[in-house]
Amino acid sequence: MANGVVFEDPNMVRQVVVNHFSSVFTENWKSRPKLSSSFLSISLANSKDVLEVEFCEAEIWAAIQDCDVNKDPWLDGFNLSCIQKCWSIMKGEFIKIFQEFHNNGKMAKEWRKTKKKGIIPKLDFEKAYDSVNWEFLLSMMVNFGFGEKWVRWITSYISTSRISVLVNRSPTVEFSPQKGLRQGDPLSPFLFNIVVEGLNLLLEKAKERGLIRGASVGPNELKISHLEFADESIISHFSY
Repeated sequence: MANGVVFEDPNMVRQVVVNHFSSVFTENWKSRPKLSSSFLSISLANSKDVLEVEFCEAEIWAAIQDCDVNKDPWLDGFNLSCIQKCWSIMKGEFIKIFQEFHNNGKMAKEWRKTKKKGIIPKLDFEKAYDSVNWEFLLSMMVNFGFGEKWVRWITSYISTSRISVLVNRSPTVEFSPQKGLRQGDPLSPFLFNIVVEGLNLLLEKAKERGLIRGASVGPNELKISHLEFADESIISHFSY
């Protein structure tokens, strides 16, 4: 059912599903606000040597070995178990793919009770990964001093993704999202943390200006203004 209309024809069901998820991943903002302040830069003398060094065969093989071999295969039918077992045959092609990406930046297609009073709201990010704005993510990476080449890689990595939805175990046509991060991808949690750091910085500013106060915890009276757990944030002790 969509907009009060019931669809039963399989082709129409597939189209309605595609329309829905295309809408979910469509970015309606032409330009979102960015943060401009003093950032703790990651720019070190050897940062490029660490982050942008050319991928070696041992590094690629270690990453493939670290993946879950039981993940469902994609449309090509090859899961990680197949790639691991056939590595001696397939490694040449994988190394070429990583070399091309390195050179061109393109992807082949519990709190204890006390008598103190306070307010502790819990914030949930709605559809956390799906709502990530790419422009804001990339601007935060620049703020933190990531290299230009690294940022281009990440831009290519997130912008070349394609989405297909399984309807009755059959994939729909693919479409390109305009926002969001890939669920289950090992890199997505790190990119999401960079985005959420924006909220952390804003909360720190609010604490400096006395808009929120940290709750005192432990014998040393440690002040905690907020805690972050994956896609949830807890803000402690509002001042009003």
